[in-house]
Amino acid sequence: METVHFRVPLEDTKDPRALGKALGQLVRMSSKLANKIDDETMYVKSTFHTPQKKWIRERVFFERCSKHPELDQKTLEYVQSVTDRKRDLGHNDLRPIGSYAMVPLVLRDKKWIGALIEHLRGTDLDHESFHASLIEELLERCGLCEETLDLIAYRAVDGAGQHGGANLQLAYENHGLKEKLEGKGLEDFAKRVDRISRRKPGQAFSGYRELYVANAGKALFAGEPEKHARWLAFFEKRGLKFDATDREVPKRDKAWKPPPWREAWADDDDD
Repeated sequence: METVHFRVPLEDTKDPRALGKALGQLVRMSSKLANKIDDETMYVKSTFHTPQKKWIRERVFFERCSKHPELDQKTLEYVQSVTDRKRDLGHNDLRPIGSYAMVPLVLRDKKWIGALIEHLRGTDLDHESFHASLIEELLERCGLCEETLDLIAYRAVDGAGQHGGANLQLAYENHGLKEKLEGKGLEDFAKRVDRISRRKPGQAFSGYRELYVANAGKALFAGEPEKHARWLAFFEKRGLKFDATDREVPKRDKAWKPPPWREAWADDDDD
């Protein structure tokens, strides 16, 4: 298992101008990442080194960058340059590449949830680690709004991952999504899911779309067969075909709740 390591000069570990200069250097370095990796490469690490021989980890570097909104666009440029679903690179086994930069940004300002969704599209959510905790934390902080509704809609199908059902159920039971889906709100949310999803017939990532749509309905509407049937009917009109297993509606069980956010993110101090 190979590791690519970027050593980035940093004049000062807290000065925003110095952080911005080092960030620009990292973007330039990472733009050439494809030339540095081979089939054995799994990890990409970056460390930031001062003239005084002090250094900080990438996680700490981007936490400090996130405090300065003028660095946001350059941070997103870095995230976009390294995120690649075809490779599934990581900073370590639990932190997909780009997550150190993306996470503090979106926690600071919900306007970056759209960028988070694009980042997650390039992340292997079938082996997700902290993601359920992050989404629950964003719902706790921001409540249901256009940005978090888009995030939950993404989580329903394209971003289902390992724990998407739990995030949907918690949003439904604890964050007001149940009330939001009353009446025509159910079809409105289904339209949002359909708009955000790229798993559409004839397009990339279309495999298993029926399964993910049905599983999302089961997570949202467990114990509510009429609503589940309406959910499936919406997507049937768009060409999906569901079997008897898809139509089965489970009983409502207590949702698994992910670990609290601080606990989930702060366990990587030694990497």
